[in-house]
Amino acid sequence: MKTVLPRKVVTTVSGGAELHLKPKAFCIENITSFEQPGTQFSGRTLTDCHYLKYGCGNYDCLTTPLRQSGKGKMNLHCMFSRFRLSESITKPSLSILICLLYLLLNPIPKPVYADSLMSLYQTALQHFPSLKSFDYKEQSLRNEYKGLGWQRLVDMDAVTNYYHFSTLDLGRYTSGDFSILNTFDIFNKKGVDRSIIHYEIQKNKSLTDIEKKNVFSMITEAYFALLNNYELLKIHQESLDWIERNILLVNTGVEKGVFPASDINRWTIEKLNRQNSIQADKLGIARAEETLRILTGLVSVTPEGIDQPGCEDVSEENMLKHSPELVVYDLEKKQIELDIVKERRSLYPDLQVGNSLVMNHEPESTGDQYLVSAGLSFKLFDGGRRYRIISDQARIKSIESDQKATRAMLTDFYRYRLQEMNTQKEMLKNLETARSLSTDNLNKLLVGYQKRFIDFTTLFNAFRDDVALRENYENTYIEFNKNCQFLYHLSCGDIYF
Repeated sequence: MKTVLPRKVVTTVSGGAELHLKPKAFCIENITSFEQPGTQFSGRTLTDCHYLKYGCGNYDCLTTPLRQSGKGKMNLHCMFSRFRLSESITKPSLSILICLLYLLLNPIPKPVYADSLMSLYQTALQHFPSLKSFDYKEQSLRNEYKGLGWQRLVDMDAVTNYYHFSTLDLGRYTSGDFSILNTFDIFNKKGVDRSIIHYEIQKNKSLTDIEKKNVFSMITEAYFALLNNYELLKIHQESLDWIERNILLVNTGVEKGVFPASDINRWTIEKLNRQNSIQADKLGIARAEETLRILTGLVSVTPEGIDQPGCEDVSEENMLKHSPELVVYDLEKKQIELDIVKERRSLYPDLQVGNSLVMNHEPESTGDQYLVSAGLSFKLFDGGRRYRIISDQARIKSIESDQKATRAMLTDFYRYRLQEMNTQKEMLKNLETARSLSTDNLNKLLVGYQKRFIDFTTLFNAFRDDVALRENYENTYIEFNKNCQFLYHLSCGDIYF
């Protein structure tokens, strides 16, 4: 709970001196007393430091006692739990600078509040390593996309040749040339490659969304498993307390000859079983907490509770609409369609413009020459182009079939979870009524057992049925809310933003 700090705290210590403190980020609500050395505190005697006692129940040690300065000023040197504060009561001075310097060198770690389901999920997104790999891949694709834009207009090649001739008429001589050629994509074939990369970037985002969906599913499972084990631990602890109270009652009855001694053994066996259940609940809590710590990178996790969204807003149509698995198929289909366009444009010519320097040492030549050239470069024939187009068309049909199968699988999954959620909602109404009746029945049977109207077996069976009913209620309640949370966020699609 956040403490609202006063602007100034005034208290009186021994000698009638008033301390005027300006609290900063500390739990200073109201200083209620000033403890001198020799005072008993927390089982020990304060011998080497003074303590300030605050109204909020905190005690802070004064490393040096209050001391009187030259002109009646009081200086207070406090050692707090994380840093030292030296502050002059009447006028800020060098101590303030020392305090600020200490804070800069020893910053206070900020607590991370990640107790709700969505806050844990958002924390996991910043920590999960596989999501970072998708970010790096997107950066690579974007750079490649930018590079293709420049390559359409700037695609230079340099060519150099050296020749050595030996003839009967002219004898031996050499020549060479150096050329620079730039290829212009006049039919925008690079634009098709850019569009393919654009869809690849979109597909990478959809693959990231699939990973986010998996992370959210793992967070949801661990979060509600933690809540479930907490509730089961509470039930089993209460049942253990009930058994221990009953054992005391039976012990007294055995001494008076009212109950047989075998009843003590039977309740003791059940007590051991409940203790085992408690250990299993603690193990489940530890596993769920460890899973959440691994996924989020947090040191500790404390569940905030169940925030029930509007389950009536869950829609199968919206879940399919936001499903990244189906989006990936659409993007792959568009990429293959562009591959077909690319194959058909591969025969289109490119414009080549260049200049050359020809160094000719032939005895009868006119000397070196400087040439400017322009021409068209194109592929004359590609025997495999037709079959690559046929192959791409077959791939499109395969993707369409896979997309239909995935849509059917997701539809079945969403419908099953919706039906399960609605069934659990109806079951909770019946379980709530049954739980109330079972508790009332158990109390009545306990009275009858104490008066020897019923035997041990009847009470024992009623006790076990009551515990099982409470467990069933909590399990159903947790499962209902888990389905509700999971489907709600899949339906609104906020986990992908």
